[in-house]
Amino acid sequence: MANLPYRPQTGSHLDRASGLQEPAKAQKPHPWRRSQLEYGYDRLNDEQFVGFSYSVLALLHFLARRLRKQALASLWFGVTRLGLVDYIPANPAEWFRWKSEKGVLNSHLVDEPQSWEVLRTHASNIPTDSLPQTLSARPSFLLWYVMVYPHRFTAATAKVIDDAVTNSSQ
Repeated sequence: MANLPYRPQTGSHLDRASGLQEPAKAQKPHPWRRSQLEYGYDRLNDEQFVGFSYSVLALLHFLARRLRKQALASLWFGVTRLGLVDYIPANPAEWFRWKSEKGVLNSHLVDEPQSWEVLRTHASNIPTDSLPQTLSARPSFLLWYVMVYPHRFTAATAKVIDDAVTNSSQ
């Protein structure tokens, strides 16, 4: 997993035959920019961010914690073609700003094939220390928080919410 400070990349390469971008050359959208694109706020900008996802990794881990091996198996081919990305703001205050000034952009690919046990272990042991104490101590607030700040939905935020839901039903 590469931990790189966020720097916008210029240029992208679109494979005209398949309609997919090569992940090494495609632009990675900044998390707040991704939210603008998803909600249609900037239709005049022609940037392309095909081939990257900020939320798929959190959802893969959710399914692995739920022992949904068959569901993951049916999705795995498509997932292995994505660059899985998350953005961690540099300091706790940045988590509460719409547009973070400094942070770390993590990007990686999943293995093909992937060991089920390794995936389950990784999904169960996601570190949540990157989250501010204000958020990790209040999972019920965190659920509302990621609805307002969808670009802050990471594997760590999903794990805190999932653990709270799981523990409340036991």
